[in-house]
Amino acid sequence: MVEISNSDIERIMSCLDIAIEHYKSLNGLRNSTHAWAIGQLKDKINRKLKKQHSKSANHDKE
Repeated sequence: MVEISNSDIERIMSCLDIAIEHYKSLNGLRNSTHAWAIGQLKDKINRKLKKQHSKSANHDKE
């Protein structure tokens, strides 16, 4: 597994935010679907990160 720094994660999330706003600004179902899908990807990444952080925090307590 590749180690990703916090600054990398922030940049990735920022790019996803920009992509969401771009697709939201365009007309059409396809564009709104793209915005929704990117939002889902962002949510999934956030859930994985929270899960990793909670695992590492619990591991540090032991």
